[in-house]
Amino acid sequence: MSETLDLSVLGTGSVIAPAGHGKTYSIGKTAHDHPELRILALTHTNAGVAALKRHSQNGSRSFRVETVSSFCLRIARAFPGRAGWDESTFDLSLIVPAALRALSSPTVLSVVASGFDLIIVDEYQDCSPGQAAIIDSLAVLVQTVIVGDPLQAIYDFGADGAIKWTGETSVFPQVGELTTPHRWRATNPALGEWLRDTRSRLLTGQNPDVKAVGCPVILDWKASDVMQRKLHKYLTPGVTTAIITPDSRNTHALSTVARSYGGRLRVAEAADFNTVRHVTKKIDDATNRAEILVILIDFLASVQTRIKTSVVNTLRGHLISTGTVGRSRNVIVTTANQYLVDGELASALTFVQKLIEVGDAIYRPDSQSLLVRAIASQVSDPDRSLEECAQNLIDTMHHRTSWVPKGNIVGTTLRLKGLEFDRVVIMDPVSIHDQKHLYVALTRPSRELILVFNEN
Repeated sequence: MSETLDLSVLGTGSVIAPAGHGKTYSIGKTAHDHPELRILALTHTNAGVAALKRHSQNGSRSFRVETVSSFCLRIARAFPGRAGWDESTFDLSLIVPAALRALSSPTVLSVVASGFDLIIVDEYQDCSPGQAAIIDSLAVLVQTVIVGDPLQAIYDFGADGAIKWTGETSVFPQVGELTTPHRWRATNPALGEWLRDTRSRLLTGQNPDVKAVGCPVILDWKASDVMQRKLHKYLTPGVTTAIITPDSRNTHALSTVARSYGGRLRVAEAADFNTVRHVTKKIDDATNRAEILVILIDFLASVQTRIKTSVVNTLRGHLISTGTVGRSRNVIVTTANQYLVDGELASALTFVQKLIEVGDAIYRPDSQSLLVRAIASQVSDPDRSLEECAQNLIDTMHHRTSWVPKGNIVGTTLRLKGLEFDRVVIMDPVSIHDQKHLYVALTRPSRELILVFNEN
């Protein structure tokens, strides 16, 4: 079995690294053990950057770690003429095409490649086609090792599609594989071995064997228990628990489940916070103040329970039908009226804060906080639209060095990929027909895996 691999001696090629099998450790150890090499490690998130630095014990001065996007931006800025890069019209979607244009010049490609002895690409399966093309071009001139897992390739890139990688390509023949399930060695070795066997079964089109003798998986045959709030037994203090819903596209189900648990579960939000961006645009496009107040009421009711009290429902009805707040002297009504009168952003923020105070359990705290901070940001800078303020905060959040799961969360495979929890509950796993999504879900827990099936 391959405990770890020295990636510097493999030549240009690919290494298969299943979930929990020491991929990050192998990359970090290679950097730590070879301070004489100028190594560039590319990954996809700032959390990944932090993990690689940590496992290399901060490596040496010759070890550079950055995201693929930041590396592409650096190339575009270094060769703006060749890249066709205009910093004044900064657009994230143009970074990779700009870097590709720059590297299409043999001179630029040679200059960039000459700065490194070894390039390591982490989570290669998550590359876009454009990112993969950049890595291919560099591999012509510098030793490049791509590390990843084809069975975890669950992202797509819209019209560009996803890369077709089964473990090797014409540029990257397979040169190694990690085979030891490190993640579960100290916490649940039987689960680690079962997951390794399950991976082999999935690769050959078979289903996981949950009836095997000694299977470490806990089976619960009542999926209805999830919606009837009977999973409290799994939501224990001091243990991180994730509930994974089977349909990665049905994000509405996340709020439905989280809401039913009265604050003991929160929703894992999408990285782009599309719902918040959508509501801020609606507010920017609203034609009157009453409409804005209704939008705020409806959004806050979608992230926190008991927002729509009888007073708030009556207020909402007046705003829609007459554009006024009615005669109530309730503090919610008076703060709403203050915004109708003065139209000040600070008044809108006060209204939002009062609504939050009357609510109960918050099950989408990240989205709620983002909206509040966006409004506060617009108060400080009224020349910017609310959508711009929200987008700026989202971009800033993308630069967090790490995010460690805390407490209990409900999400989809797309939102929980790359994260690790003590316990994972998968709702109706037989309805997860995509083997890649199923494997990602199965490998999120470090201690305990619970499969919840439909009764029929």
